[in-house]
Amino acid sequence: MFKYSIALNNLDAETYGIDNLELCDGVFGKPLHLLTGAETEEIRNRLIEKRQRIVLYTVDMPLSGLSEYADFFRRAHLLYIENVKLATAFAPEDSENLSQVIDMARGMGIRLLFEPTLENGLSLEAYKTFRTAATGLVLSPVEFARQGKMPFRSVFYKSKVHGDVVFVRMQDGIMGTDTLVPLEEGNSEVKECLSLLLARSYDGYISVSDYCGNMEDTLRRLAEMLMRI
Repeated sequence: MFKYSIALNNLDAETYGIDNLELCDGVFGKPLHLLTGAETEEIRNRLIEKRQRIVLYTVDMPLSGLSEYADFFRRAHLLYIENVKLATAFAPEDSENLSQVIDMARGMGIRLLFEPTLENGLSLEAYKTFRTAATGLVLSPVEFARQGKMPFRSVFYKSKVHGDVVFVRMQDGIMGTDTLVPLEEGNSEVKECLSLLLARSYDGYISVSDYCGNMEDTLRRLAEMLMRI
């Protein structure tokens, strides 16, 4: 059964009753790998007190910094972070370091995720070259629309990575542009992508965010979409 998660810029933001948090590195005032033991403990206690958990944490560090990644995953483990998204763009020569980073995450019980975007240049086909049982995907249909591709019909349907998806971003936009619009008013085929996953007993996260400045409207539109699937 799918779950909901919410992308936040800070821990004090409104969560609309969603306890599964998506955060980016630096949200605690400094990079996670630089937190002291006391700072890490304080954050963990705060999350426990509020009954929240970090289900996705995005980090952007050079793949050459393996010692920093080792420190990062130790702290991520202490905070019970479920998934880490690697936002770093990488080249073929980074493959050995990438393999080590994936293995570090696996050793801490953390799944390492990747989100193909226009900025990082990662495609679903490229992801297949290093995928393992310890990796997964954040699917953002609007990213494919930005590139002028039909997200469902031209990319996701025939991708053969449906089982790798852990998060689906509920965002919509206009084909070939960076213009974001309310759900189901653009060309991102979010409903079609989500329908395919739900038909396959999707048990990952439906990711929401205040991407258009009206979270209440986004949640209402999402609820209406789910009723039609």
